[in-house]
Amino acid sequence: MQPTNLTPAQEQLIQRAQEGLIKHIAENGGSVGLAELHSYSERTFFIGHQRFSQMLETLVASEKVEVDMNSGRVSVLPKPVVDTP
Repeated sequence: MQPTNLTPAQEQLIQRAQEGLIKHIAENGGSVGLAELHSYSERTFFIGHQRFSQMLETLVASEKVEVDMNSGRVSVLPKPVVDTP
């Protein structure tokens, strides 16, 4: 999960990075390799290692992506459909 000791600017960067990761996955067929996503995070947002892991855990917990540990791939999950009366 995301640490709570972030400045507002850091929180904004993390939010943009999470959105960017989801967009990158979607633009690449909805699924990318974990190593490739990690490299993309480092190159694009200068976020790697522990912070990348925390971001990914947050995205999984919020059901935006799933990680298949057998294949080493990260996939975007479909948005839930909300029934409206």
